[in-house]
Amino acid sequence: MRKTLMVLAGLWSLFAAAAAQGQGTWSTAALSVGRDELAATTVGNYAIFGGGWVYPSGVKANVDIFDAGTGQWSTANLSVARSQLGATSVGNYALFGGGYDWFASSCKNTVDIFNASTQHWSTAALSVARYSMGATTVGNYALFGGGYRSGGYSNAVDIYNGGTGQWSTAALSQARSSLAATTVGDYALFGGGSNSSGYSNAVDIFNAGTGQWTTAALSQARGVLAATSVGNYALFGGGSNSSGYSNAVDIFDAGTGQWTTAALSQPRDWLAATSVGNCALFGGGNYATSGTWSTGTVDIFNASTGQWMTTTLSLARAVLAATTVGDCALFGGGGYRVGYSDTFVNNVDIFTIPEPATLALLALGGAAIMRRRWAARR
Repeated sequence: MRKTLMVLAGLWSLFAAAAAQGQGTWSTAALSVGRDELAATTVGNYAIFGGGWVYPSGVKANVDIFDAGTGQWSTANLSVARSQLGATSVGNYALFGGGYDWFASSCKNTVDIFNASTQHWSTAALSVARYSMGATTVGNYALFGGGYRSGGYSNAVDIYNGGTGQWSTAALSQARSSLAATTVGDYALFGGGSNSSGYSNAVDIFNAGTGQWTTAALSQARGVLAATSVGNYALFGGGSNSSGYSNAVDIFDAGTGQWTTAALSQPRDWLAATSVGNCALFGGGNYATSGTWSTGTVDIFNASTGQWMTTTLSLARAVLAATTVGDCALFGGGGYRVGYSDTFVNNVDIFTIPEPATLALLALGGAAIMRRRWAARR
């Protein structure tokens, strides 16, 4: 029996170490329509990819829904076709706000709202029609901040209260688009972007506990970056500015209020970010080299160890969307360019880290096998 326990401990250590190091497994799926400039969010068991753009056919209203409980995909449609929209979720609601119709040269204020409990869709409206916003949720509040509106950049923040169903507004310290947003603890952070003055390093921070806004600064001004949070950390990675592509990662520790920096393995913009387990993932992006514009690199930050590692998507691409449901991080859609020829893809790459319950079952299964072997030898 002592040998059985030793093997059990070894199995547990092996599986736990693999999970802790971000050594998940990759699988693939497909969206109903290949497209880029789409948005993604998760509500309940559902990971939802909405909107997008395909040249030359135009903007899309397609919605692809992955049910993590059943492993099945289904489809729906937004009320208005558009790309470069923002998406976030609060309570039972997934919200897809704003966007742009490239052929009509029209900014949109539409918000499509999916109720995960009833499976029904409804609509609302932003205070300002715009696209290329940052969107995130803190507490009961879903926030859509910044963006580009007809005639210029916007500092508008539209705030949806998931508890009351009411909307209110606020303002960022700087009007800008192509910013990124994420939430850690009580803080919703909107970082970077670009405006008529160039590129911004501004970070606007909303404290849901106090209702107050404060500001901070990224180490490097840049736009079209990506953001996600894991543990106590909010991370803003990649982007580009007048000097080119950036590999900068700015990390905010909500526990200490301090900022630190790190670096992605490749400088790039138009990447996507999400987190699963202890790991923050930054995947894909534009990285021009030798006529091939896109990369499939995924940089993974482990919040438990502070270490970085890399892996790759099944297909190099940029302008994709990412979200996480359960133990699965999904990177969907996007496009790639060879020379000046664009290809829009429907690829979904799914990174899965075993949950603690799964690790326990694996370990118990190993123990059962060892017990049977031990009994057979008696």
